[in-house]
Amino acid sequence: MTQVRVDEKIVQVQLRGAPGPSNYELWLAAGNTGSLNDYLAYAENGLQVIANQAVVAAQALNRYADPERAKIIAEVNLTSFGAMWETEKWNLFQDAAGTVPVASTGQPVGCIKAVAGSSNYDFIMADNAKRGTYFESYGRGFVRMNAGQGYYSRANVTFRDPSFMALGGRFGGTVGRTLMGFAKNTGSLFQLNSATLGRTNASLRGSSPDLVRALANAYCPDFLAPAGPVGVYHAQLGAGGLLDSFAEDTRVLSGAGPAQVATPWVEADQVTGMSLVLNGGGQSLGIGVINTDASLDFHGGVVLGREPGNRDAIVQWLQSRTRPPVTENDEVIVVIGDSTGDNISSDGPASIQEVFYRLAAEDLVARRPSNCVLLRDWSRVGDTFQGPQRFSDGNRTKRTFLINCSSAGSQPGYFFGERFARAIGWLPKIDLVIWHHGHNLPVGDATIQADPNRGLLKAGQFIDTMDQMRAQFPRARHAIVTPYPYGAAGDARIEPVKKAIEFVAAKYPDMLTASYYAPFEAAGRPASWYLNDLVHPSVPLGVSQMYAVIQGLMTAYDALPADHYVTPALLSHRRVAPAENLLGNGSFDAWSGGVPTGWTLTGDATATKVGTLAEVTASNGGLAQTINAVPLQGKTIALTVTQRIEPDSNISAGGVRFATDVGAVGDGRWVDAPYRTWGAERAFVYLFRVPAAATTLTITLLAGLTGAGTVQLSRAVLVESDDPRDLLV
Repeated sequence: MTQVRVDEKIVQVQLRGAPGPSNYELWLAAGNTGSLNDYLAYAENGLQVIANQAVVAAQALNRYADPERAKIIAEVNLTSFGAMWETEKWNLFQDAAGTVPVASTGQPVGCIKAVAGSSNYDFIMADNAKRGTYFESYGRGFVRMNAGQGYYSRANVTFRDPSFMALGGRFGGTVGRTLMGFAKNTGSLFQLNSATLGRTNASLRGSSPDLVRALANAYCPDFLAPAGPVGVYHAQLGAGGLLDSFAEDTRVLSGAGPAQVATPWVEADQVTGMSLVLNGGGQSLGIGVINTDASLDFHGGVVLGREPGNRDAIVQWLQSRTRPPVTENDEVIVVIGDSTGDNISSDGPASIQEVFYRLAAEDLVARRPSNCVLLRDWSRVGDTFQGPQRFSDGNRTKRTFLINCSSAGSQPGYFFGERFARAIGWLPKIDLVIWHHGHNLPVGDATIQADPNRGLLKAGQFIDTMDQMRAQFPRARHAIVTPYPYGAAGDARIEPVKKAIEFVAAKYPDMLTASYYAPFEAAGRPASWYLNDLVHPSVPLGVSQMYAVIQGLMTAYDALPADHYVTPALLSHRRVAPAENLLGNGSFDAWSGGVPTGWTLTGDATATKVGTLAEVTASNGGLAQTINAVPLQGKTIALTVTQRIEPDSNISAGGVRFATDVGAVGDGRWVDAPYRTWGAERAFVYLFRVPAAATTLTITLLAGLTGAGTVQLSRAVLVESDDPRDLLV
């Protein structure tokens, strides 16, 4: 008997081997008869028993050790309103009473026990014909409800405002049906609905007999009119994945922004006598009405009678239940891009034909005929991944995952703040990273567009993110695609970005390169290759040009030798001593008069020493230092600013301004706020060409992206080089 302590819980694991003695001689001496082969077969059976028990023990340990799961259970148990469901065998029973356990796949499920919360929240189905069935996918259990099958809560429960509901699942059949939600025959409801195959919404409605005060119909603004006090986090799912919704008083958390209604929900509002329903419900239907024309695979869910204190934990836990686990044996291709690679950036059937959908559905299926090919698309609206789409079965033990982290409106840093862990950092390995950014980095200044050093302006945004990827995944290969020009003749806003990508590619000798720019420019930027905005590619003409380029890139990747050299992060090449830093007191160790020595405050900024950090707050200002620019005339300088941003704090990401006594265009770039740091600390890289006539250079570290906010600065390192450096500490 072995005891293992995990999170203050004792898990007892008992492993039994073959019932005979431990070797063949003793086995025979004890009076057993038979050949050595008989004994070996007997021992092998015993070892299989041990292996099976070890799997059960590991599952038990994983349940207790899962940090997200533990956080959710603790949060549900804070109040008497809410529950959590986990669709593994140990929580499932074949009968509604919960007395006959589910032991294997294919067995009916009459009861889904609430892991946390009272037994009133158990999902049950007393009608045997309407029970779902237990299945497993990639080692995770789920309950499949075909049309006409579903569940309702063991007893009526109370809905409160505010309320939160999350579901991990996959739906099919008629769209617009309720997947999970509260329902009452008076018409009061709070439900997650399959509004379309590509979008899921929540709806909230209270009838006057049920509420402290009357409430007009209240719906998510893009679900039904009129707009009402519903906060909804959508998830565009492509028929599967994670849904969650938060309903509260007087606010709309999606759509146009806050909206006030005449009769809002208030904290005191609550509805008693509600039934929770899976794969059923309706706006004015009776309790426990099941969908007869829609299906649902249920992987788990959470309901809270309050705003979630840790929504990320719920998201990560449900993601881990709904997505296939990636292993070292799999091939993993990650795309980091903007709307030009976002398969779900626009609604309508044409959107699924975009470039990386085609890469998975057409190219990889043919290029990897023996692999199981899966696509994961990120939904910016849902702030999570869609459900996986599988395009070929192949060999399930060897899979190719295309993880498409493309998000409309984003810049390179979008996934490298607080999203990094759940968008990219969860992967055990990455084989290829495709960088697919550029159209959200336009430069409208004609002087910069024509400047021979124009590539420096946006290069830092690629370098600091690429360095983070190379530090986290040192074996990954990298490729970068030069974006196509904007469609209007003579529009040169993409030129500095094109030069930045060329500059960055030269910094990483292992980088594969491909270009959309060349075919679009050579063809004269045909209008038929663009949408009406002259920014996004048309379907199919524009996307087809891009797809051909990506196919060529994949061919080049496949031709790389197995021992292909991967360039490490640039910041790890060589660190500089404090004396080599062109900025004095770059680590903010020395202070005098409430300001770091050698630095001055600009605007209305104030500074505070917080441990080893310089915390700067302003509505318009920052921390500045002026140095002699004569030795730097006509040369390139690299500035690396390392910031610390604690999760769930008021600390923001900052910006930088460069200024000389003869005038210069500096890098006022912004980093997607509030997508903060991963691991609490992150380095931002800026490059700048000092004018030939400059005698002074002033660098201002802004208290926020435009000078408004609070930043915590760890160090600032300036060197004469186009290679960024960090301090030797």
